[in-house]
Amino acid sequence: MQNITVEQIGNNSQNGVYKAFYSAGKPAYSTKNSYLAPLQKDTFTFKGNSNTENTPKQQLSTMAKVGIGFGALALVGTCIALASKGKVSEAKKLAEHIEFTPAKTIEEAIEFGKTHLGIKEYGGFSAKDIDIVNWINEGIVNICNKLKGKTKIPKSIHYESIDDQTILQIDGGSQRLDINKLVFEDIDKTINNYLKGGSLITIQNGKFSSPDIYSTNIIKELLPKLRKFSKNQCSFNEKIELFENLLTATAETNSFLSNPIKKIKAILNNSSAKERLISLGLEVDINKIAKMTTDEQETLLMKYIREANIKKPFVLSSCFKSIYHEFGHLNDPYISKRSYVKAFYDENKSSYPKELREWLGNTQKIKVAGEVSSYATENPAEFLAETFSYLVEGRNLSNEVIALYKEYGGVLL
Repeated sequence: MQNITVEQIGNNSQNGVYKAFYSAGKPAYSTKNSYLAPLQKDTFTFKGNSNTENTPKQQLSTMAKVGIGFGALALVGTCIALASKGKVSEAKKLAEHIEFTPAKTIEEAIEFGKTHLGIKEYGGFSAKDIDIVNWINEGIVNICNKLKGKTKIPKSIHYESIDDQTILQIDGGSQRLDINKLVFEDIDKTINNYLKGGSLITIQNGKFSSPDIYSTNIIKELLPKLRKFSKNQCSFNEKIELFENLLTATAETNSFLSNPIKKIKAILNNSSAKERLISLGLEVDINKIAKMTTDEQETLLMKYIREANIKKPFVLSSCFKSIYHEFGHLNDPYISKRSYVKAFYDENKSSYPKELREWLGNTQKIKVAGEVSSYATENPAEFLAETFSYLVEGRNLSNEVIALYKEYGGVLL
């Protein structure tokens, strides 16, 4: 782990509901090389028709299920969720381009959402919550402009205490978006608790630490933002952006380190990388490696990454990443038939709907989805939502990713 000294941080699934999770508690997963958040799942279910047999182009191979872990602290790219009583509302036709200027009062912000975005109700907000309403409104405006005014919109947005894990949630039946007051009411406290509670990047005695698995060191990417936060100079949106990226980075690292033997096998399948590792005197006998403990395998994997310079890319997300992700769910034309996420976590694999079984059995599609994020590999619904969010952010995606996105009915921007 690398240490970079900076200023001490310290600023003065329920039925019918898609949820995203966050936890500021102490981590349940720790090893010599990392100290990450406990695992948690993004869950959603549907009340009503959950038939998945008619979703698009179901021509996948059947192989062994691919197990996927996901860090609770890392759901910022994956925050809200959607469910519906068998039917999803049609996309509204709004103006093809909406100009956004942050409102100065809560009344102006709410009036803007009602007039320009077609949101019928804002509930639970007071004058001091102006930044939160501006943040939500601006994120939705960005999506509307990308889709030239044709997007599905929640009927109401509410600000209330939900629980100590959920960030945002959408009930697709009532088309209601809830923002968790426990997370956003004191975002400084939320971030500080996260940094001190065992996230990907931790802080102790003024030093930041992070596993060095990224091609662009993650601390160096976030360091300017962390410094600014430590000096109490961040705007609300900048704090959300910092939080989004801390969560996303933790999720990706958690996924990367959760099954070290799998990553080791993938690296050893690359002949040039294997030759490099042999020249460095590192163990490459997969039979011997398989007999190691998980901690020993992880230690070896980190040596592979450092010595052979095999690292993951990391691209910073915007402060609206979680909003974009959930609108990806909202604009999935087949989301009412993709009610399989609850079943996905059941032990009985025979209960998995056809689309999910075939997705998890197709290693090539899992590999393509992994180009987007680890969370995108979970199932077609999460792949579409993650890809949608990246398209709204303007990221360049491979032809293979776009082709798979189209195959599963993704909305093109």
